[in-house]
Amino acid sequence: MLIEEPTKLVLENRHSDDSTSCYLDTNDIVGRLNHEIKRRQSLERRNNIFCIALAVVVSVAFGAISVILQDQRRKSPNFYYSPAQHLVRYKTVAFESGFGRDKSAYSGYPNDENKKAWEDLYQYAIVKVPRLEAAKLVNHTAPLPADPNYSVVGIDVFHQLHCLDYLRNLAWGVDMGMDAQNEPEREQLNTRMDHCVNSIRQSLMCSADISTIQWNWVEKDQLYNPDLRTIHTCRDFEAIRDWAVENRAGFFSTIL
Repeated sequence: MLIEEPTKLVLENRHSDDSTSCYLDTNDIVGRLNHEIKRRQSLERRNNIFCIALAVVVSVAFGAISVILQDQRRKSPNFYYSPAQHLVRYKTVAFESGFGRDKSAYSGYPNDENKKAWEDLYQYAIVKVPRLEAAKLVNHTAPLPADPNYSVVGIDVFHQLHCLDYLRNLAWGVDMGMDAQNEPEREQLNTRMDHCVNSIRQSLMCSADISTIQWNWVEKDQLYNPDLRTIHTCRDFEAIRDWAVENRAGFFSTIL
């Protein structure tokens, strides 16, 4: 709006005895209004810049958090449900080397004593669990014939130990009760042997034990020699085995 001539607003000073008036130039009012408009526009621009900067910071933060969470998911285990998972706890174990005098109850040619030691490790491989717990498993498992309120579950560590004991007996040349001259029986033996080798291989690769083996310099032999009496952080096997004994599935406990 263009103003041709300055006009004057008369504000009566009611408190003045001589009824004097206060005159304000319209141009002065317009100038003040323009100044206020510019001030508010400047403030609005600053607010817009702040909001944009805040949005950028939040986006970057969410992106960083997403990357961190994905990295943690790759590093942290995502366990499938197991009825024995509440038993998992860890302890420090010094491994035996198996050389010289550093042998265990599981060493040597198969005899009644070490046979029992081995079988005590895995003979309760099949356990029973309530069907409500079995429903949480990633794969369906059969109900227990003697009690349909329970289901049958095998714990894999015992299966691996059973396979290892089977290969141990083969390595020592123990009679496995099969006729080596009978082709079907020989094929069955080879198939089971392959199964056990691959099962243990996969289990070892799955756990991927990163415990270290130290090497020592042997002066008299002028060479480095590994010390296999290594220190490991292990799951408490005894706790899992005790639970399996308590929850054994009757006659299923002898079948693998």
